[in-house]
Amino acid sequence: MISHKLNQLLSGVEDSAYSAGSTAYESALIVYRTIKHAASHNITGTKVMANELKTRFKQQRKKTTSDDVTQTTAAETEIREASA
Repeated sequence: MISHKLNQLLSGVEDSAYSAGSTAYESALIVYRTIKHAASHNITGTKVMANELKTRFKQQRKKTTSDDVTQTTAAETEIREASA
């Protein structure tokens, strides 16, 4: 009985951590895209920021079990690994 309740609690905590990580990633991606857009319009200082952030949002190819190819970013991979 207690182990079942603890498993439910753990599942809820894991779901919350994944959701928080996903929200943080989406927010970071919005900021990165905004900085990239500003850099493309030669806004002072944004090219340096965009280049620094580029490595965090670099596209990575990842095969799924059905042999479909999906793309994730380095930042998304780090968030998933941290919440695992």
